[in-house]
Amino acid sequence: MKALPKLAAAALSFSLLFSAVSPVTVAAASADPITFTIYVEDALDGRIEENFEGDVSRVITEQTGVTIKYQFGVGDVSNQITLMIADQAYPDFVFSRSHLNNFLEADAYIDMAPLIEEYGPNIKKLYGDSFEKLKDDEGRIFYLGQDFISPIVEDPEDSFEIQQAVLKEFGYPEVKTLEQAKDLLKKYIEKYPTIDGQPTIGLTLTCGEGWRYYITLINPGLRAMGYPDDGNFYVDPETYDVQYAFDIDGIEEYYRWLNSMYNEGLLDPDAFTQTHDEYLAKISSGRVLALTDGHWEYVEAEQVLEEEGKYERTYARLPVTYSEDIVHPAYRPAAYSPMNGVGITQNCPDPVRAIQFLDYLCQEETQILTAWGIEGQHWEIRDGKRQYTAAEMEARKVPGHAIETAIGYMTYPWPCIGGGEDSNGYKFNALDDSQTLWDTYNEEAKVTLEAYGVGSWKEMFPQPSEFIPSEWGQAWLIWDNQPPDSDFAMLHTECNDLTAQYLPMACSAAPEDFDAIWAEFMERLDAIGVKELNEAATQLLADNFYVHVEAAE
Repeated sequence: MKALPKLAAAALSFSLLFSAVSPVTVAAASADPITFTIYVEDALDGRIEENFEGDVSRVITEQTGVTIKYQFGVGDVSNQITLMIADQAYPDFVFSRSHLNNFLEADAYIDMAPLIEEYGPNIKKLYGDSFEKLKDDEGRIFYLGQDFISPIVEDPEDSFEIQQAVLKEFGYPEVKTLEQAKDLLKKYIEKYPTIDGQPTIGLTLTCGEGWRYYITLINPGLRAMGYPDDGNFYVDPETYDVQYAFDIDGIEEYYRWLNSMYNEGLLDPDAFTQTHDEYLAKISSGRVLALTDGHWEYVEAEQVLEEEGKYERTYARLPVTYSEDIVHPAYRPAAYSPMNGVGITQNCPDPVRAIQFLDYLCQEETQILTAWGIEGQHWEIRDGKRQYTAAEMEARKVPGHAIETAIGYMTYPWPCIGGGEDSNGYKFNALDDSQTLWDTYNEEAKVTLEAYGVGSWKEMFPQPSEFIPSEWGQAWLIWDNQPPDSDFAMLHTECNDLTAQYLPMACSAAPEDFDAIWAEFMERLDAIGVKELNEAATQLLADNFYVHVEAAE
């Protein structure tokens, strides 16, 4: 079995992740036409153009001769991957998360380390101080880590969202706690029991379709209690002991609050059973006052509201927690964790051309191209900054424009710098620039931000400098990469299934029954082995995270 790369210490190197990346000149690769195929375990819906024909993609093809054809994880992904491995029917590239070990054990990937030494200077430059983290114990590299190598501090994806109209109605009050949010929603519904002829909804969730309940039911509870996103676990920053989130005393208080919302008619009674399409339809109607979701989950419904001119029904993003002494963890910095990524398979007919293509993606000019688009057409240097052109800003409001430009389509799961500045001092990421970020806001959002005296939603949150960085990176990547048939994964799934059963039950119970239901939940978690899960998670973190004591000293 091929080992996963070890996460090198971040105590000394964390700050280097933010350094600029400068281009490296390499020998020109062939530009003869070639099509590479890639399997992406995620089903990325319409985010990826099947024919590689967007503006950015055409430039990539013109410069390299490469066209990319995608295959996605659909249906029973475990079965799909099992058959692929059994038949050794690998495409040229593979990106896998929870089934990565299956590909490693099957020797599906080539070792890219020798090819990188000869053809990959831009790869080494892009990953910089994190490059060594890509290697396993024997110095082999089987995949290039996905996700932003250098973090960016753009608007939070995960927050408590309240309609601009609600905040405006009450003079843009301070909303820092769950109780303050509840009181605000209650007063608004009392004043406006219907919106456009339909009953007003205080808060709704999307829990009726598989994994989505994690996003609107589990993650918001952890954030409200001050726990960063390390999956359904909490990592003690001093001892590195890991604990299943629902084994933590006090976590129940968020769900007690949801219970009060439910019993006071402020939580949508369909929240735990509705489909995601039903959820989006309610949001796009304008009658849902608050959300506890990732922006990426509801953005299309918010776009409908903007297209209809209902800007006041779009959402402000707020750092709401259980109490004012809890620090919202949205911006806790995390060291880079290359726990998965794109690898070249044994079936690839031209590994040299493949590594040259990956190296091309890693060079500075391409990182700018994939993140911003084409100079003069999509962006320009204006007022000493790289900014979208006025025409591009207007065009971005039109549905389907992203597919036409393909901006951002070659970031995830390919190597991507993320934030920081290029060799000319311009931002790699559009949302890393305050003016560009401001220009993306609708007119009502700008009024709200000005009322609170800030220039972005991120300014309303505790900033990265207020946190001790997570040296282990994002621990959820470790849990996510365990084989589904491993002891850890099966026990984790059993605990998660129990959690998915009991949280809706506790939240929708009569208030006097909440404590008894929660106590039963805790007893059943203990019975199936949550303490063993904690021990296994702690060991996995230790196996994948090493502090170089000698270097630190």
